[in-house]
Amino acid sequence: MKNILMATILLLTTTSAFAGFSGSVSATNDYIWRGMGQGADMAFQIGLDYEHESGLYAGVWTSDVDFGGDVDREIDYYAGYSTALVEGVVDIDVGYIKYDYQGAAFDFEEIMYGLSFANGLTVNYYNTESSDVSTIELIYAVPFITVVDVELIAYDFEGNGTDALGSVEDSVAIRFSKSLDDNISFGLLVGEDLLTGDNYYAFSFNFGM
Repeated sequence: MKNILMATILLLTTTSAFAGFSGSVSATNDYIWRGMGQGADMAFQIGLDYEHESGLYAGVWTSDVDFGGDVDREIDYYAGYSTALVEGVVDIDVGYIKYDYQGAAFDFEEIMYGLSFANGLTVNYYNTESSDVSTIELIYAVPFITVVDVELIAYDFEGNGTDALGSVEDSVAIRFSKSLDDNISFGLLVGEDLLTGDNYYAFSFNFGM
C-alpha cells in the first residue's frame, strides 16, 4: 500500500507539471483481462501516459494480481504511434506492449495493430511475440444510449497457446461507464470468466488527470 501511495503522489505531481502527460488511478473489485480474472479480490491500478502531438505515445500501467506464490503485481510498458488514416473516418494505431510479472514465467510481449472508426467500432489485433498466439479485439461504442456509455466487447483467441482456456476460445462482455466530470468516472464490466466459467461483475472507480 505504501508503494501505491508513493506512486499516486508521483503521478499527481508529474501530470500537473509537464504538458503531454496524463495519468489515472483506479480501483476494481475484480481485475478482468480479456475475459479472464486475474485473481486479485481488490485491485488498485495506476497508469502514466505521454502523448506527443506527432502521434507518438508511451506509457506504463500497473495493477494488483494474484497468480499464487510471489506473483502479485503486473506492470505493463507500452509505446506506439497513432494517427488519422482517413481524417474524420478512421484512425490507425500501431504499438508494442510488454507485460511484466516481476520476472516470472508469465512475462510476455505483444505487437498491436488497431483501427478506430468514426461510427464507434474499434478493431485491435494483438500478436504475442515468441508464440503463435494472437487475439482479435472488437469494441463497439453504442451510439444511441446517452444515460451511460455502453460498449460491447468481443475477443477471438487463436493459436495453440489458448489450450489453457479449455474449449472456449472467444469471449464477450458489456461495459457500462458514467463520467461525473472530466476526472471522475465509474464503470461496470459484465461477462463470463473464460478460466472459471463463472459470471463476473467488475465494478471500478477511476480518477484521471
